[in-house]
Amino acid sequence: MLKIVLPSSFDFDSHVMSIVDVHSRGVDKSWLSKSAAVLTKELKDLRPEKGVTFTHLIALGDQEYYGLNRNGDGFPEKECQACHSTFVKHAKWFHNHKNKPDRGDPSFGFVKHSAHNPEMHRTELIVGIYEDKDPDSIQKLANGEDIPVSMACNVPYDECTICGNKARSRKEYCDHLKKYATQMTKEGHQIGMVNRNPDFFDISKVHRNADRIAFTLRKAASADGAPMLGVDMAQALGITPPEWLVKDSSYHRRYGLIRKLAAMEKEIEGTIEANPSMQCIAEGLNEPCASVPEMDEGQLNQVFTALADARVSLPLEDFLRLVTGGRFDEVKDLVPEAKEALPGVFSDCMSCPDELLSGTENYEPLDLSVPNLVNSIVRKMAGPVLAQEPLKGRVTTITLRKKAGIIVPYKKSRNFTKAGQVLAREYARYKLAFLDKVDDDFVTRMSVLQNFG
Repeated sequence: MLKIVLPSSFDFDSHVMSIVDVHSRGVDKSWLSKSAAVLTKELKDLRPEKGVTFTHLIALGDQEYYGLNRNGDGFPEKECQACHSTFVKHAKWFHNHKNKPDRGDPSFGFVKHSAHNPEMHRTELIVGIYEDKDPDSIQKLANGEDIPVSMACNVPYDECTICGNKARSRKEYCDHLKKYATQMTKEGHQIGMVNRNPDFFDISKVHRNADRIAFTLRKAASADGAPMLGVDMAQALGITPPEWLVKDSSYHRRYGLIRKLAAMEKEIEGTIEANPSMQCIAEGLNEPCASVPEMDEGQLNQVFTALADARVSLPLEDFLRLVTGGRFDEVKDLVPEAKEALPGVFSDCMSCPDELLSGTENYEPLDLSVPNLVNSIVRKMAGPVLAQEPLKGRVTTITLRKKAGIIVPYKKSRNFTKAGQVLAREYARYKLAFLDKVDDDFVTRMSVLQNFG
């Protein structure tokens, strides 16, 4: 989902963009004090570059402190902390959202650094503007004027602040957002969208003030009573995703999923430490399948499809039996080491997500129909179904069973070898493809809990 976000739609009570006082020894301390900018290592090391004027841009405000912006969009602190680097990776300084360099659109600058300011609760950028390409912007900033700025981003989905509905497009919006976005409920809650995993790919100077654009578009939309939202502005302004974003949509979706799973790992670990009996449930989710047949390599993706449709997440050992076929004995002795690496496998991969994402297609569930023979084989496997209703009875049985035994306290230490880590990450690739296909919060949580068994 593409959206327009206006820095001026947050109440920062200051200019959103200003020139950085930087000299041969670095950033001027008095400028830092006046701007209340966060002093990162990158900013500390900033030095002048020939033909470039560096500017400070306040891009986003944390939802917990600034609330929703005037277009109903909210960006929680955790999202701002995680997403600010996308400005550096993907965004450039454009004019009027003409953001396709591959089609001949010029860029007028670049994003040098990004940071989240924990004291001011906002996202800050250092934008370098080419002096020979955009002297007008530099002159206005030097005169103390503000520049109308508009940013474009892509979000895999957003959530309604009232009912929690997750929407991947405007068509999926609930009635709260379709009819009452930006309004307040009787209880004093503002109706709007919480944005998850935003990827910013465009920062533009616009010829007309960004708030005036929003006002004009909102007025145009008022004929049918619909509020003008960030997604509407993107459509009305003709914003289209850059080619790399279209090509890599699955990559960015799964990158966001890795972040979600890593956060869930930490949450589940804390729950198990507080209540060790939860590990008994995790162990119950690893009960072996009745049988794991040897399959031709060409049939594996069909099996993964049938497993995903049935909400079956294979335990580690059964997964290895399936993918290694007759060679399972070669890795059998490494299974305990791989299990040691599983509880934090997604957190471990946050430093190298590309490595985890590479090879995920080997376990990709298909969108095509699965042959009856494969479906019957999967039914015979009778693996752990993680859907909520079928799982209720099993959880009850597991809970009653553990009351009669001794609960061993959860051990946080993880002792695993490199070989064990390799197998664990291969299993994590399977989980990633499985959960991307299933897209169910309960199944996702149970699948992560399964790694702690």
